[in-house]
Amino acid sequence: MENWKNLLLIAGTNRNVGKTTFACKVIEQVSVNYQVTAIKITPHFHASCASCKIIHKEDGLIITEELAKNTPKDSSKMLAAGAKIVYYVQAKDDRLSEAITIIKPFLPKNDPIICESAALRGFINPGLFVVLTGDKEAVKNQHLIEQADIYFKNFEFKFDNIRFEDGYFDSAQ
Repeated sequence: MENWKNLLLIAGTNRNVGKTTFACKVIEQVSVNYQVTAIKITPHFHASCASCKIIHKEDGLIITEELAKNTPKDSSKMLAAGAKIVYYVQAKDDRLSEAITIIKPFLPKNDPIICESAALRGFINPGLFVVLTGDKEAVKNQHLIEQADIYFKNFEFKFDNIRFEDGYFDSAQ
């Protein structure tokens, strides 16, 4: 498994637990001093994106670059939060490894990368792995909590614990 120290990986144990909200807050903080690249990865495929430029497209795998800051899409929110560039990856689980190989040359080696994806943790050791959860639904992906460097529940985020220095993410926690 590859180590990506400049990657902050954000996952959630359910839907609507604040993954994008959290990502955007960290992007706002970190982009003051660094050029942030953001990635939204999902196994769900949506209608074609009018505000996206296609980087790669084939069965079970679409990689696009978000170009608009004013749509309700998560990738657009990341761009509006201050990311220099945002990639939106739609990949079936069996294509995620290939997606990583395709997108890797587009990613910075030392500048911060902030990614929203639960599945990516199975392929990469990030500099910092944050897991978010709520308490209203049954928790899925319980194993993610055990792997987390930081775990937040019910939108009780502490952003001052997260740092990006010398090419890697770290936590004061």
